[in-house]
Amino acid sequence: MSEAQIPTNELLTETRLGRVARPGDDDQIVSLLLEEVESPSEHRSNAMKIMAERHSWDQRAAQYDAFFRFEFGIECR
Repeated sequence: MSEAQIPTNELLTETRLGRVARPGDDDQIVSLLLEEVESPSEHRSNAMKIMAERHSWDQRAAQYDAFFRFEFGIECR
């Protein structure tokens, strides 16, 4: 569960392991939390695969490496 302005919400929607509520809408947050508790996600294994393929530390390091190479001509390895 998260509010809309949180930068990593794409992970919730991509993995289908969470819901995003309108900022400050306590009623919606409670409602979505209750829905999640009453019917837990069936997408855990798919989420683990997505996280390993796209969001591992190696993937993050590669993104930083590409950024520093592009911006400063520095290789970070």
